[in-house]
Amino acid sequence: LAYLVIREGTKWSDVFRLVDETKPDLILQTGDLVQDGSNADQWARFDSFMQPIWKARIPYYSARGNHDNVGASLYLQFLSKRIVPTWRGVPKTKDLFTYAFDKGPIRFIAADTETSTAPGSATRGRRAAIS
Repeated sequence: LAYLVIREGTKWSDVFRLVDETKPDLILQTGDLVQDGSNADQWARFDSFMQPIWKARIPYYSARGNHDNVGASLYLQFLSKRIVPTWRGVPKTKDLFTYAFDKGPIRFIAADTETSTAPGSATRGRRAAIS
C-alpha cells in the first residue's frame, strides 16, 4: 500500500511530483485545504488546482482544518461534491468530519478537531465507534 500525506505547508509542486513518481493508492490531507472555508472562490481555485489528482482517480481523504471551518464554511459542500466521490463507496459513514476507512490491514482515522470532544459529545462517541 502506497500513500501520500499532505500537511499544511507542503509544496504542491512536491505533491504532484510525488504522485507521478509513486503512484499512491490514496492521498491523505490533514486539513486546511483553503485559507478561508467560507470563500467560494478559494474552493473553486482548489478544485481547479487539484484536477490532476481528480483525473488520476486517486482516493483523496481529508480532515477538516481550522481554516476550512472559517465562517459559513463550504467544506462539507465541497467534500460531498468533489472529495467523497473519489472514495468509491468507502467509508460507509454519514459523518464526514470524523470517519475511518480500512485499506488492507491498516485503519486510517480522520478525526475532526473543530468540534467538541468533551465527555458525552457526539464527536467523542463517533471517535470511540470507529477506533
